[in-house]
Amino acid sequence: MKQSRHITFIIDAWYPLIGGGQEYVRQMANRLVRLYGCSVEIITRRISGEPIAYDLDPSVRLVSLGPSSSFSNVFVRAWFLCASTAYLLFHSAADVYVPQSITPGIVGKIVGWCKRRPVIMVVHGSQLTNQKAKEGIQYFIERFILTKIRYTSIISVSQSFINVPNVNKHITVIPNGVDVTVFDSVIAEKTDYPSILFVGRLDAVKGVDILLHAYQALITSGDRDSRLRIVGYGYEAARLKQLAQELGMSQRVDFLGKITGRALIALYQSSWMFALPSLSEGHPLTLLEAWAARLPVVATDVGDVGQYLIDGENGRLVPSGDAPGLSSALANLLHDSQRAKLGEQGYQLVKRQLSWERTAASTWALLQTYVQ
Repeated sequence: MKQSRHITFIIDAWYPLIGGGQEYVRQMANRLVRLYGCSVEIITRRISGEPIAYDLDPSVRLVSLGPSSSFSNVFVRAWFLCASTAYLLFHSAADVYVPQSITPGIVGKIVGWCKRRPVIMVVHGSQLTNQKAKEGIQYFIERFILTKIRYTSIISVSQSFINVPNVNKHITVIPNGVDVTVFDSVIAEKTDYPSILFVGRLDAVKGVDILLHAYQALITSGDRDSRLRIVGYGYEAARLKQLAQELGMSQRVDFLGKITGRALIALYQSSWMFALPSLSEGHPLTLLEAWAARLPVVATDVGDVGQYLIDGENGRLVPSGDAPGLSSALANLLHDSQRAKLGEQGYQLVKRQLSWERTAASTWALLQTYVQ
């Protein structure tokens, strides 16, 4: 085993908020400790909400700063950037700082420069890979932080970020992973009706409103038996429920709220198929989770989805924002006698290529190249 390294992750959101960034940091922290003997610290802020259980190695030092607030609280987010910078400047230097996009990159840059330590920025989903998103304050903030500030190196979970013009030339693509053994350990019977599952944040970029319009078209075309199951929460929840009511299908759409752990896996296992209607993604974890549950997938061609989802082989791929196309793909998959085969192909793909162990091994190899 190599000499122990002190690695500090910086992320401005943590559980009970559920997202790809938090899951990535938790999985990497656990494996860097357990497999490579690292000393790991996570600097984050307190997020309000009902606590949820999650596995974090007891040797990982979790530092939660500031008052408890919603993730979207602008004032607390700004406070966190200042507080986390001050905290790290007045504590012993890490061997490497690993901020998670977007705004923690500023903290990592300042602290890394002052401490003379490498800074490895991790980029998850970004609007910069969405050709339709070329305006708005968030877009310009992301472009500045991710492409105008020089870091020691960048890890991107998606290949699509490579194509974004950037002053950083050392960009390594390390995709997300999934633990198929956990999914294999949960057994749940399929629903006795055709069930379509969505899992994710309820905000505009996830395209749930487009999914609702696509599902209405499916019903209008004659579908009488299926149900749409929506798992997640977010600021769009009330509007989406109202939209389902306006479209006259409240009785066919189940808004299930936040579901985690084995209960969520059971919901994946019991569904017939998975829908991912996003307008923008990096390398979505829910896609990998759906395949880990052997579900066939209908997804939009955004981010790196098209790198892994081959239309007709392990799911159906449609353009983003195309409600009629999404509806047609859902209908075709519901009536496809090879539906289970498509799900099995997805399962074999993630089992072979997309484990968290592979992600951790690649991440550890990269970190070592920049640590003295």
